[in-house]
Amino acid sequence: MPSLVPFALRRLVRGLLTVWFAVTVTFLLLRLLPGDPALAIANPNMTQGMRAQLLRQYGLDQPLPVQYGKYMWQLLQGNLGISFTQSTPVSSVLMERLPWTLLLTGTALVLTVVIGIPLGVVAATHPRGMLDRIVQIGGVTGQSLFVPSVGIFLLFVFGLNLHWFPIGGAYDQGTYGAAWYASVARHLVLPCLSLVLV
Repeated sequence: MPSLVPFALRRLVRGLLTVWFAVTVTFLLLRLLPGDPALAIANPNMTQGMRAQLLRQYGLDQPLPVQYGKYMWQLLQGNLGISFTQSTPVSSVLMERLPWTLLLTGTALVLTVVIGIPLGVVAATHPRGMLDRIVQIGGVTGQSLFVPSVGIFLLFVFGLNLHWFPIGGAYDQGTYGAAWYASVARHLVLPCLSLVLV
């Protein structure tokens, strides 16, 4: 049992360093790329004074180290800031989309387990058989695929060309009751299939 403690601590430290690195790279990329961060939120008709006030409001007029320090301090407090495009707290935007994300990932996880484990068991009980080879080739192929590429391919074939499934949104507007649930299920098929295949 004592050997588990250093292992868990190493994993925790590595995880925290990974999160810190990802957050820092994201911060730097958004501020060091060519262009002005104010362009994302500024109206083309704004005067220089209005633009300067907007930069000051979001703290974008301060030196980069000061911006980074404030950014990290706010993150540690759970404050994700304000969305430039929607002018609402980022946490509100995330919470608004969280139920749909959980529905998609939860459904994909359940289907992956329900399909994947029986296939793995059958393949393992028949080594070097045809099914074992098919499962191994399918597993290697699936792991080498890029989820967005699979999603775009499925949208192009089954949504755009065949019109079997919708290509956007989470449900059809104006549907209620059983029709709403059926609409959500139809919208869920292609994104869910993208995750399950990979």
